[in-house]
Amino acid sequence: MSFLKTLGYMAASTMISAAATAAEPCMFCNASVRLDEALAACFEQTWQAELSKLTASNQSLAIINLAACGDTKRTRSGALPTGSGGDGLLDASFMLTAESLTCLGDAVSRRQKPLPAAQLYVLAELCP
Repeated sequence: MSFLKTLGYMAASTMISAAATAAEPCMFCNASVRLDEALAACFEQTWQAELSKLTASNQSLAIINLAACGDTKRTRSGALPTGSGGDGLLDASFMLTAESLTCLGDAVSRRQKPLPAAQLYVLAELCP
């Protein structure tokens, strides 16, 4: 991930976190996340550490960056996560609340291993 892209994520997270509480919905967070087996395995290994960092920092949002874990040719790009997941591209980076991070972590941990194809995780269905 480029320095400017990372800087953009950090700035957005700081601004949004200042205005949002953990109980409020996140307007800028991903509504869904599409992962293949490589990204899912990487996320499974890192999500609890990301949750711990999020909790310790008193921030309300986490920016997850899995770009080093998978095939970046098939991942979406852009300054901020799109949240749609409708284009079939994988999400190597995405923004989540602590609740969504936990729901996604639990769902990824329960996945069929290995995933036969890319899986779209719709957070509204995972976190009722």
